[in-house]
Amino acid sequence: MQTKHIEKLEELKGYEWEYHGKKFLLTGQDYLVLKQTDTFDNKGLLCCISLRFIGLENLAELEFYGLKVILNEKPKLTRKEKILIECHEDEFFIARSENNSLCIFEKMPQQCSLGHWGRIWGDDRLVINSELFPFITWESGKAWSKSELMELEVTE
Repeated sequence: MQTKHIEKLEELKGYEWEYHGKKFLLTGQDYLVLKQTDTFDNKGLLCCISLRFIGLENLAELEFYGLKVILNEKPKLTRKEKILIECHEDEFFIARSENNSLCIFEKMPQQCSLGHWGRIWGDDRLVINSELFPFITWESGKAWSKSELMELEVTE
């Protein structure tokens, strides 16, 4: 399942993804229409089927099609995560690989096509407990900096 963080509904227009071998697309002007884009008509021609209208009130329905949308929701840290961040004095970056391993990097890493993060071979990185920072995902394509993480609220 893919996760997409958005600030407003319009950010989903034109978004495409694949789930269980099927391709989906969100289109529309005043509202979003969920379409399956890899279907065939009775003559065997490739076509696009509109499945449903999507609005703010029913974003959760997209999870049935493999897309979890999180609207205006900043992630929160646990106390354990906050302590881990505060223990390191220098700036660092945390990123999750495609295999779910979570690493801390001294310098900003880049997402590689091989399913992991890095800058050059032999980068200094520290693998940490993959259960920490569940909001850091491979699909988001984002490495979080210490300063970004320090701005997040802590849950009790």
